[in-house]
Formats: sequence, C-alpha cells, structure tokens
Amino acid sequence: MRCGPNKAARRQRISANSRLVMGHGAVYAVRGTAMLLTIEERHIEPDITLIELKGKLALGRESQRIEQLVNELIGSGRLRAIFDMTGVNYMDSAGIGMLALASGKLKEAGGKLVSVAVPGRVLQMLTMTQINSIVPVYRTMPEALAALGETFPPAAA
Repeated sequence: MRCGPNKAARRQRISANSRLVMGHGAVYAVRGTAMLLTIEERHIEPDITLIELKGKLALGRESQRIEQLVNELIGSGRLRAIFDMTGVNYMDSAGIGMLALASGKLKEAGGKLVSVAVPGRVLQMLTMTQINSIVPVYRTMPEALAALGETFPPAAA
C-alpha cells in the first residue's frame, strides 16, 4: 500500500520525534517533549499486580504495550491485576478496547482485572460506554483491593 506524500511525511515526523524507553518494570513513551503514556508495574503481596497508567490511553504503540504486559502476567501466573488510571487524562475508543481486551484475557485465564479512576472525563467515559460492567471501576485503591479480596495496606504475612 502506498502512502501519499503528506502521510509519509507525517510518519517520518512521528518516527523522528518519538522514542520509547524501557526499564525496571516501567515503560515510558515520549513523543517530543509531551508524554503520551507511562506504564509502571508493581507487585502487591500476595499476588496482585498494580499497573499504573499516566497520560493518554489512546491508539498507538504505547497502548499496545498493555496487551504485551497482560500476556506476560498470564504467562507468569499473576492473574489478579489493578489498572490505576487516576493519572490518565485522556482515553479514546482504542483505550476502552484495550481495557476490555485485558479484562477478557485475564478472565479467560481464571484471573480478574479491576480499575481505579477518579471523577472526571475518564471515569465519565468508562461509565458512558458501560465498560464498567466488564471491568469494575473503583474510586480508590482500598476499594479495588477489597474487590480482589485484599486489604489496604496489604496485611503483613
């Protein structure tokens, strides 16, 4: 498939101005100086993975990293996850779809995904699209942990 001159030039600008930096369980995606999406993964005892998302959850390579991360979680037997979306300031339909996909994959593997979102544009979109009927959405981390059968802070072993 051939691209017209405008589309090809746009691709070059995006490629030239974009970089993806990975390390220590986190992925930072940067286009120029504006952050698109930051993904940080943390482990909460006994077996919950907290995935903190910050920035724009939209169509693109950065959002596809979420699918890879969920596949890695399933492959390593970590089947309970929380998506902390309190730092997400924008979400499009691809972001909603990624959330549904992640939930479906974890559910199929016998796990569960819940999310945390604060009142505002993102929570409104989650409610309006009724994704909250597929992925339970809570307003606080303690509520999300309780939904997974844990307390906050996690009880000492």
